Amino acid sequence: MRKFALATLGALLLSGCNPSDSKVIDYGKEAIAQQLKDPASANFRNVIFHKDSVQPSDGVSGYVCGEVNGKNSFGGYVGFGRFYIHVLLKTRWVIPAFGVLKGASDPALINSPSQQNELQNYFTKCGGENVAG
Repeated sequence: MRKFALATLGALLLSGCNPSDSKVIDYGKEAIAQQLKDPASANFRNVIFHKDSVQPSDGVSGYVCGEVNGKNSFGGYVGFGRFYIHVLLKTRWVIPAFGVLKGASDPALINSPSQQNELQNYFTKCGGENVAG
């Protein structure tokens, strides 16, 4: 019985846990905030996580999408604009207690309707329909 308990505990420690969607969203928001003039002023809304169709076996990846508002150089808020960023979180080492390996790429902040290419990318990566204007 004791060997069974030790084997079960060992399997649980070695199996690892994939990061939750909320951790992925938090990391994506943090990475986007760092792109702003005043990262501490970032306000987010309508934030979602759109998983990639193929997931790594030891983590989770996909696009964090939503809207962000932040302060400009004069200290005033500029208004909400869309954003997306690709996030990859993997469990570090074999035992998940050591944390996660984080990575982000392909960030985009869309502040005006004139950024049609970025707006189309937003809808492609984050889902939804593209509406002109």
